[in-house]
Amino acid sequence: MSTEARRGFAPRPLALALWLAVALVAAKTVHWGWPWEAVSGFRVWLRDVLVSSHADVAFAAAFGLAATVLLRLARRRPRAAGTALAAFGTFCVGYAVVGVHIFDYLRSPLTYPLLYLAGDMSTMGSSVGTFITLPGVAVLLAAVIAYPVAVHATSARMAGVRMAGAALVVAAAWTAWGRHMEAGRWSDRSDVLIAKNPHWEFVSSIARNAAGGLEMPALDTSFPPEYLDDFRPASAVSVRPAALAAKSAPRPRNVIVVVLESTATRYLSVYGGRYPVTPTLERVAKNALVYDAFYAHAGFTANSLVSMSLSLNPYMTWREYTKELPGFPGQTVAEVLKPYGYRSAFVTAQFLDYMSMDRFLAGRGYDDVLDWKSIGAKDAYTSWGGDDASMVDGTLKWLDRDRTKPFFAMLWTQQTHHPYDVPPEEPLVDFFEHGPRPEDDYDLGRYLNNVGVDVGVATVGGHADINATVADLLGVAPAPTWEGRSLLAPDRPPRAYFYAANDQYLLGVREGHWKYIYNVTRGREELYDLARDPDEQQNVAAQQPERCRDLRQRLAAWKHHAGERLAAARRHVLEAPGARQASLQ
Repeated sequence: MSTEARRGFAPRPLALALWLAVALVAAKTVHWGWPWEAVSGFRVWLRDVLVSSHADVAFAAAFGLAATVLLRLARRRPRAAGTALAAFGTFCVGYAVVGVHIFDYLRSPLTYPLLYLAGDMSTMGSSVGTFITLPGVAVLLAAVIAYPVAVHATSARMAGVRMAGAALVVAAAWTAWGRHMEAGRWSDRSDVLIAKNPHWEFVSSIARNAAGGLEMPALDTSFPPEYLDDFRPASAVSVRPAALAAKSAPRPRNVIVVVLESTATRYLSVYGGRYPVTPTLERVAKNALVYDAFYAHAGFTANSLVSMSLSLNPYMTWREYTKELPGFPGQTVAEVLKPYGYRSAFVTAQFLDYMSMDRFLAGRGYDDVLDWKSIGAKDAYTSWGGDDASMVDGTLKWLDRDRTKPFFAMLWTQQTHHPYDVPPEEPLVDFFEHGPRPEDDYDLGRYLNNVGVDVGVATVGGHADINATVADLLGVAPAPTWEGRSLLAPDRPPRAYFYAANDQYLLGVREGHWKYIYNVTRGREELYDLARDPDEQQNVAAQQPERCRDLRQRLAAWKHHAGERLAAARRHVLEAPGARQASLQ
């Protein structure tokens, strides 16, 4: 009996690495679809497959080298070491299959920041559930079964040093070419992150977070001191009162601010969208001001809540203010209006315990903070909350409690949050009945149905401006901590600032009809003339270096100011009685 037979079967490192590479490349290939379906032709399809999987090939090669070392060190117990290696390889195969689905939705591999934003996984249940389908589970099971079977069946024929050497040469050449393409012709693609290995990105993001390497990178750009005026309280820069704030102008008695969760203007018919989803808003718009250059400073619900509530331009971070610093200092509209006899409420169809939003809203001047636990007359149909109609009903009940006082209410919808589930009793409208039917018709169709359930001028604005606008309309003085300006003020700055920080740090500023985006992580910039190119298809940064330099200075001023305000807030929270460690970066 041979030594190998006595000690048990141990897989060959080349078999472990080769079949892992095959599985990882196959997973990336699924992202690109069948070659005969490629719009740009087979050559482009093949190039995209090879570039997008070069890091996966490098990962598989590294796994093979590590397996070689481990099996040599475990010569006396090769079966145990081989079983562990095969199990790890099987896990990597399964993660690759799941990782493609994650990327197709998030446009990024799963990283620590994204896991952080998931918060309580019970809240994410409905969103995660949309990715679990019978075909998907079948493919996952097939992949994790096929890998160890293939390794076992071919290990005996993959023992040659020359074969292993040839495989390493191919892997090295593939990786080098792919890195060159990713940094060159591929670098400006919106889906460039598909070229990352999902396993390495997740593990390295955890390590970088522990070392502080996931925080906002340096933006070493000097700026004129007056650029900070965009963020100083209105009283500090002597902004004149809005034209509609004259004493003779009639003022509203009550104010309701309705926030549409995860809703972009591109799909709203009131903004010229293709689908008739907002007929009520279209009717109201005939007697209203419609702002078509209004921005969310951050693409996160919780940080948007802070921006709107406290009228601030937030620091560029993937961490959530409500979770890390629920006691962030500042005043809400509810606090400002209370001395004038106003009653106020915050009403939403969401569960506010996500990211500690309930803790943030506590003690902020609202007489009532009502979420689905308070207003839901029936069971929630998603893990995020219930239907927005119940939110409206809850608001009407709240109004009926006392009709003698003026009121301020902020309503925050929920249905347009992923996974875009429509209430069971609501019929689905087919917005694509008369064509064309888009590729993502399932998710888009459900999204449009929920937008439909929810009930410009040239001014550029953002979330931080809401409080000042409400105060202007009611004729009361804004809080001294508010950074926003009334949208009705004739001399307000013609700019709005925004960022994204899921994986790379993208900072943006809209100034007039120009939109500038700076990728701080990669040092790349984009500039679009929205008057001529509303769909942002032509990057004219190379033709406008001076404008880009000026707008990059604006972003540097924002980062400087927001960093100082965050540091002051952290000190305030730490000095408060019973304060906990503040970790927001």
